[in-house]
Amino acid sequence: MTQLRIARPWHILVALCAVLAVLTALTHRYVSLEAARDWTRALGHTAQQHALLTGAVFLGLLVLAMLFALPAKAVLNMMIAALLGFWPAVCLTLLGTLTGSSLLYAVTRRIATPSPLPPRWHGVQHRLLRRPLLTCAALRLTPVLPYGPVTIVCAMAQTPYRPFLLGSALGDIPIVALYALAGTRLMALAQTRDALTPTTALVLSAAALLLLLGAIAPSKRRDIPPPEQAQP
Repeated sequence: MTQLRIARPWHILVALCAVLAVLTALTHRYVSLEAARDWTRALGHTAQQHALLTGAVFLGLLVLAMLFALPAKAVLNMMIAALLGFWPAVCLTLLGTLTGSSLLYAVTRRIATPSPLPPRWHGVQHRLLRRPLLTCAALRLTPVLPYGPVTIVCAMAQTPYRPFLLGSALGDIPIVALYALAGTRLMALAQTRDALTPTTALVLSAAALLLLLGAIAPSKRRDIPPPEQAQP
């Protein structure tokens, strides 16, 4: 009797990446600034009458977007700000983002191999995980890095969950606040990237670089040896 072969974790990851690529392309096509304006106009009266329900719906959308690594966070963040205000947008976006990212982190850790990186990369992994909170904060604070793939990489690199969560929150707060501020003037924006001007993006990138340098800086205490050098 022929036994069924179970797909190896890497095969599952490849299949998931293909699905996520299709969903990402659809999101880029249909989740646009113009669509956000249209939905904001349509939902304006409902949001005023049912603010809690509106917030709950957007919270659920953010969780799903982060779970499936979809690039919809910025648009949803601005829509919440346009409908409910600056502070509700900041709080709901952070809550939804961290919840969805935690679920994606858990799923990735579940299906990823114990040592996803080749042995020659263990030294790099060790340096980046010397101070994982600062590393995660630096990655989140870099505007050009997509949120979902960063979550997947952190999970596959065996980043501890607590530093991952706290670092994600620390690095994400400035960007969420900037998009929420842009959302309060959503109807006047010409394009989504106007929320982060080149100067602002440069400042955030410089701050992220400083955090990353702090994360990989040598420690006075004796470091734990990287995986391939660890004693049994």
